[in-house]
Amino acid sequence: MKLVKSLFLLTLMIMSSLAFISCEKDEESNNNQNNEPEWEVIVYGRPTCGLCNAFKDAADAEGLEYTFYDIDTNQEKNAEMWDKLNAAGMGGGSITLPVVDALVDGESHMFSNPTVQEVMDVLP
Repeated sequence: MKLVKSLFLLTLMIMSSLAFISCEKDEESNNNQNNEPEWEVIVYGRPTCGLCNAFKDAADAEGLEYTFYDIDTNQEKNAEMWDKLNAAGMGGGSITLPVVDALVDGESHMFSNPTVQEVMDVLP
């Protein structure tokens, strides 16, 4: 009789463990189904730049979230902007601020003085 009870308890523990693992996998599966593209908008410019401020105002009006970097006070971000422009084949001459990088799933879409609509067109 003790053997039957022991086997029953062991079976019950194994089934409980399997049910727990199954629930975790279902939760992971649900999370994977909601994989929307990740995106980020980075604006490089100057606080005193009229075109930069106009872009930020238009982005704010559209509800477009972005991160602004002042390229005069943040030399690391200034260098990052030029590295991205060079990689996009846009760094050979002069540019017009703001420079905007719309990153979608890690893919960079570089713009020089774009409209907000141009940036939004590449976003998911």
